[in-house]
Amino acid sequence: MLAWSNAQSSPFAGRLCAFDLDGDLDVPIWTKRIETSYIPDTLRDSGAVPGEFEVTYASVADIFPEERSPGSEIIAIHKRGAHSQCVIRIYDLRGAVLYEAWQDGGVDSCHWMPGPGLIVAAGLNAEVYWEDRGKPDVADPYPRVIFAIRPELGFRTKTFLGSTSSESPGRPVWYRCVLPPESMDKEDRHAVNPAHGRHSPARYAAVAITGRGAGVEWIIDEHGNEVMCTDQDGNQQRCTLLVSDGYKRDQASAAPKFPPPDTFYLGELPPIVKSTPAATSDSSD
Repeated sequence: MLAWSNAQSSPFAGRLCAFDLDGDLDVPIWTKRIETSYIPDTLRDSGAVPGEFEVTYASVADIFPEERSPGSEIIAIHKRGAHSQCVIRIYDLRGAVLYEAWQDGGVDSCHWMPGPGLIVAAGLNAEVYWEDRGKPDVADPYPRVIFAIRPELGFRTKTFLGSTSSESPGRPVWYRCVLPPESMDKEDRHAVNPAHGRHSPARYAAVAITGRGAGVEWIIDEHGNEVMCTDQDGNQQRCTLLVSDGYKRDQASAAPKFPPPDTFYLGELPPIVKSTPAATSDSSD
């Protein structure tokens, strides 16, 4: 069993803990946190220390080939407290690190696609603020993104993933932004979940926008593209878009608080149009 607590009063604060269900549930069989030697130099120079990092996500999946890594693995996210930097790690069931890559912005949820061998993640991009991408009036400071990485057994880097796609294990295979940015509210949350229905989670994921008692969801494939259907006239339709009852009630009201549900989509991250000292090395938003 996996567990974690970020409360400073906990003896295991900021540590990912593994417990034996047949053993003492007050004493983990192992604990893991970020080690000083694996913090990127730019972060260490700005004062980053292991005690700042918190566990924000963990799940179990069978990622690497059985002959090279027997049993399942653990996907975990360690984030630098209120700052923007985080590390995506894969552990084996004994707590050994099998893969590691850093990301600037933070990751809140992940979904493993065993078909193409991808971890699809939802988080923020803190390279620069939205205003530096030509969007000064957006409520959110940073773009909300969905991206995929192809983990390679034994790969560890202190370099940040960035937003440029490639097949390198230290770069995203594909990278998308939740658009339009003006439609998102600070209370909204976006996540990536296993696909459902006739779409196998082995090759598909569900993108969800939730918050304020309502939400929408749609299905994407292993390439980050929304699954579309063609009607009898040959037109593309968003046939996987699901709208919650709360969202429907809002849209039926005299003064809807939310934009129309088909407003949201995934697209290319808008380019940087100006550069101000912002988020790449020591952002704290």
